[in-house]
Amino acid sequence: MLVLPRELEYVVGMDWGHLEPGCLLWTACLPEHRLHVIREWKFKETVDEDIASGFLSRTKDLGVHVRYVAADPSMWIRDGRNAHRGQSRAETLIRAGMPLR
Repeated sequence: MLVLPRELEYVVGMDWGHLEPGCLLWTACLPEHRLHVIREWKFKETVDEDIASGFLSRTKDLGVHVRYVAADPSMWIRDGRNAHRGQSRAETLIRAGMPLR
């Protein structure tokens, strides 16, 4: 089992999915530009707030500080799915505590 120091930088990659599975990958940034995936979470038909909550709880369980979440560019499209809020999925997730880029 690989034990990684908490002092490393950690980032998350996110591929959006609702009807098709979406995925979050927690990744440790190792020396010499190497990356090591430490956790994966696949989700399907999950509302934005539950994704943010799942991200926060899984990150806490790992005991790491995530610098940012590199997210699917389509998440910034205001597609009308949440017209009463007037914001994109990315904006919803950011407001719920995910550090999206």
